[in-house]
Amino acid sequence: MVLLKAFFAAAALLMVLSCRFDYGEAQPALEIEDPPDFVLHRMTYHVRMSDGSRVTFISTTGEFRDSSKQALLSDTEFLQYDTDGEIITRGSSQEAVLDLDTEDAVLSGEVVIDAIQEDVNITAQRLYWNREDQTLTSGPGDMVTMVRSNGTITQGKGFTADLYRREFGFSDEARGVIYEEK
Repeated sequence: MVLLKAFFAAAALLMVLSCRFDYGEAQPALEIEDPPDFVLHRMTYHVRMSDGSRVTFISTTGEFRDSSKQALLSDTEFLQYDTDGEIITRGSSQEAVLDLDTEDAVLSGEVVIDAIQEDVNITAQRLYWNREDQTLTSGPGDMVTMVRSNGTITQGKGFTADLYRREFGFSDEARGVIYEEK
C-alpha cells in the first residue's frame, strides 16, 4: 500500500512538473498618453477670425497639452458669429481637437452643423475645420449628409464647404433629392 501511494505521488509530481501553461504572446504594456498640462471644466474658447467674425467653442471638458500644442475638447458646441454679432452657424460634436497654434480643429463623433443663413443641416462622423481658409472638409471616404428644411437631401464623400464664400460640394459619390423652391 505504501508502495502504491508512493507511485501515485511520484506520478502526480511528474505530471505537475511536465505541465506547461501557454498564455499566448505577451501583450505589450499600454502606452500612457501624454497627460494634460491642465484641464478646464465647462469652458469657453474664442477664436477671432481675420474678417472680424468669431467662433466660440463651449465644452464640458478641455484638456490642454503644451507638448503637442493641442486641446482636446469634450461634448463640444460651437457658434460662429458674423461681424455684427449675429449667429450664422451653430453645431456640436462629441469631441474636438483644437490646434493651439493654427486654431484649426478636427471635429468628431456625431458632428452636426446648422448653417443658418443657408438653411442647411450638415451631419458627419468627422470634419476638419481650417481657420485661415474658413473651410470644412471631410476625409475622401467619409460620408457627409446635407439636409435643407424644404426636404432637399444631398449626401456624398469628399465634402468641402467654403464658409467664407458659402459654397458646398462633394468630390465623390454625390447623390440626393433636390426640391426647387418656387
